[in-house]
Amino acid sequence: TWVEPNGWVRPWVGPNGLVAALGWAKWLVAALGQAKWLVAALGQAKWLVTALGQAKL
Repeated sequence: TWVEPNGWVRPWVGPNGLVAALGWAKWLVAALGQAKWLVAALGQAKWLVTALGQAKL
C-alpha cells in the first residue's frame, strides 16, 4: 500500500494491495454488523422503557 499526499491509503498495488482491500472490506462488514446490533439493542431498550412506562401506569 502507499499513502497519497492527502492521507488516503491506496491499497490497489499488487496482490498485497488486494489482501489489504479485502481486509478493509471485512472490517467494514464487521463494523456494519456491529452498527446493526447496536441499533437493535437501542430498539430493545426503547421497547423496555415503553414497557416500564406502561407498567407504571
